[in-house]
Amino acid sequence: MITVRMFKTGKLETLTTWGLSGSVGEIFSEQTLEHIQINIVITSDSTRPIISNAMTDGSVCFYAATTEENANDVIKKILLDREIVGVAELLTSRELDVLRTLNTTKSTKSGAEKLHISERTFANHRFNISKKTGRPASEIAQSVFDCSNVELFISMLTPV
Repeated sequence: MITVRMFKTGKLETLTTWGLSGSVGEIFSEQTLEHIQINIVITSDSTRPIISNAMTDGSVCFYAATTEENANDVIKKILLDREIVGVAELLTSRELDVLRTLNTTKSTKSGAEKLHISERTFANHRFNISKKTGRPASEIAQSVFDCSNVELFISMLTPV
């Protein structure tokens, strides 16, 4: 499970959790077996070094102070350093197009028509998505695109 907390002016500003049942975090690669807590303190000045602590329950807690503009870059760095790979790292841009289409259309035929490709090509993309993620493409589409924090989630999973 991954928990990201952002603090601004001494108060918890946002809390995002991935990896709980029914949450968007289920689509992380299988290496994501540990619990990671990321605590970001938003400051008005420059970024300070990232500090990490191993907790008694086996989780790892990261602390960073950075500007609001650099917060996502700090989170990406922590996730990539821990070799946590998200959907955008695993899939091609066309496979991501197929996922977006699967969120609104449920059949291979209608999805292929929407993307102007053959049904066979669309089915191959669905197969490749399932092979890479270990879950059916339709489930992945729902997990990624039916979540309230999709912009934050996708922005964190795109390479720095």
